[in-house]
Amino acid sequence: MCGVSAEFSLHPNAKDIERNLARTLKHLARRGPDGSGIWISRCGRAGLGHTRLSIIDITDRAAQPMVTPDSMYAISFNGEVYNYIELRKLLENKGHEFKSSSDSEVLLKMYVEYGSDMFSYLEGMYAFVIWDEVKQSLVAARDPYGIKPLYIAQLKDHFVFSSTFKSILADPRCDLEINDAAIEHFKAFGHALQSETISKNICAVPAGSILEITSGGEVKVRKHSDIFEKIERRPKHSCVEREMNLSAAIENTVRKHLVSDVPIGILLSGGVDSTLISEFAVRNCTSQLTALTILFEGLEQTPFDEVERAATIADALGLSHKVRKVSVEEVVSDLPQIIRSMDLPSTDGVNTWFAAKFAAELGIKVVLSGVGGDEHFYGYPSFKLAPRLYKICRFLEKLPLNYINIKKISEFLLRSGILSNEKIKYLLARPGSLEYIWGLVRCIDPQKYSSNNFDQILKQISHNISSPLDTVQALEIEFYLSSKLLRDADWAAMAHSVELRTPLVDYRFLDELSKVPKKNILKSDLIKCIESQNLRSLMRTPKVGFQVPYRDWLNRIGHPVTGSSGIKEWAEFVLNEYKSSLKFLDA
Repeated sequence: MCGVSAEFSLHPNAKDIERNLARTLKHLARRGPDGSGIWISRCGRAGLGHTRLSIIDITDRAAQPMVTPDSMYAISFNGEVYNYIELRKLLENKGHEFKSSSDSEVLLKMYVEYGSDMFSYLEGMYAFVIWDEVKQSLVAARDPYGIKPLYIAQLKDHFVFSSTFKSILADPRCDLEINDAAIEHFKAFGHALQSETISKNICAVPAGSILEITSGGEVKVRKHSDIFEKIERRPKHSCVEREMNLSAAIENTVRKHLVSDVPIGILLSGGVDSTLISEFAVRNCTSQLTALTILFEGLEQTPFDEVERAATIADALGLSHKVRKVSVEEVVSDLPQIIRSMDLPSTDGVNTWFAAKFAAELGIKVVLSGVGGDEHFYGYPSFKLAPRLYKICRFLEKLPLNYINIKKISEFLLRSGILSNEKIKYLLARPGSLEYIWGLVRCIDPQKYSSNNFDQILKQISHNISSPLDTVQALEIEFYLSSKLLRDADWAAMAHSVELRTPLVDYRFLDELSKVPKKNILKSDLIKCIESQNLRSLMRTPKVGFQVPYRDWLNRIGHPVTGSSGIKEWAEFVLNEYKSSLKFLDA
C-alpha cells in the first residue's frame, strides 16, 4: 500500500510542481514509510509523487514513480494487482521486458499495451495516476468498489491528485469551502458519501471509473466496471452445485489475496466471514499465519467479548492467535492521533485503527479482513426489515419530509415498540436518520419516487436490479460499504503503515458470485462452505455484532453523555475534534 500524488498544469510554463509534490508527500509519509520519489515529465507540465509501503518486490527495482525506458509513460500506483504474474506472462508474450518483479511495472505496461481497455484484465484493488507523454494527458483510475482512495481538485490552473483529502487541503492554493451537505450526512450517518468530501473543491475520483485530463484541460470520465450490473444474475442448478461453486469462488478470492513477499495476518472476530477467510487462508498458505483479535476494556465477559470464540477457531485451524486488550486509558491517550489520522470525519474505524496498531507491533504489514460479507450475503437486519419498514412507513409518502415530521414519527416508532431491532432503534434515535430509512424503503420502488434525489442516486446504481432485497444490497454497498467501511479501513490501517485486504470485496469474486445458482446467497450458505464440522456448529450459534464502548471513552475524557450508547455524543466529539485537527495541516 502506498501514497499517490500527481499534478498537471494547464500551461506549458509550469512552475513549482516538484515543490508542490514534495509538500504533499510529507502528508502521505505514513502510507509509505519504505521510500518516496518524485518524477517530472519531459514537457514539465506534469509530475508524479509516491510514498512506498513495500509488499511485492521489496527491492529498489520496484520503486515509484515508475517510468518506461523511453520516458513516454510513468505511473504512481497504490494497491495490489493480484493476478500480476499471469498478466506479466501475457505481456512477455507480446514482447515486453521487465526490470522488476512488481505488480506496478505490470500495471504500467498493461496501459502501454492496452490503454483504457486494460481494466477487463485486472484483478485487485487499485488507485493510480499515469502520465501519457504521447497524448500529453493524465489518466487516473480506481478499482470497482473504490477500496483504494484517490481525490482530485482543480487549484487555479492546476489539477492535483492525492491518496488523501487532507494532503490536498494542506495545499495553500486550496480553499476549504465547506460542503454543508457532506457535513449534514456525517451528522446523520457518521460519514460522508464516498463520492464527496467536506470541501466543495475536492472530490473523489469515482469508483470503477477512469478519468482523463487532456492536454487542453478537458476532463473525461467513464465507467470501466459496474458492480451493480452483476448483482441480479443467478442461474438455476442443484444445491450441491451451488455449494461447490460458492466454495470455489471463496477459495479463489482468498488465495489471490495471499500474494505477498511479507508476513500476513488475519483479523479474526469469530464471525462467519473472518472464520471462512481464515480456513481457506490456512489451506492455501505455506507460511505461518497469525490471527489477531482485539478486546476493548469494559467488554470483558460480555456478549461482545469475542476472544474465547476467536481462540476456539484459531486453535481448530492451527493459527497462531494473538489477543490485544485495549484499555480506556490507551484509547484516551491515542485519541488525538486517531482524529488526526482520519482523512475525513467518521464515527467508525477506531477498532480497525487499534487492530492495525496491533499488527504493526507484531511486525505484520498485511492483514486480511472479513469486511463486505454482510453486504454480499444479506447479513444486515435491513435485508429483513426493509419490506416491513416499507409497509409501516407508506403513509410517509403523503407527508412533507421536514425535521418536525421526522422527529415526531421517529419518537412514535420508538415508543410504540413496533420495531424491536436494536440497530433500527439506534438509527431512529439519531437526527435525520428516519429520512435515510424512509428513503431506503421507498427506494424499493424507484420508478414511483424518481423525483427524489435519493432515488436518483439509487436509480443510477441499480438500474438492472428488480429484486427488493437486491435493491437494499445496492444501497448497503454504495452508502455503507464503499462510503464508510472501506474508507475507514484505509485511513485506520494506513495510519500504522499496514495494508488491509478484503477478499470478500473483490470484483472478480462478485463476478463468480453472479454465476452461483440461487437468487440470494445467505450467511447460512457460507457456513456450509466451512470444512470443519466443529466450526460449522460454532457458526450456527449467533454472534453478537462488534460493539465499541463509546460511552466509557467519553465519560473518561469528561464529555457529557445523555444517550445509552453515547454514539450521538461520539459523533459530536469527532466532528469538533476533526475540525480542530485541520489546523495542523500546515505544520
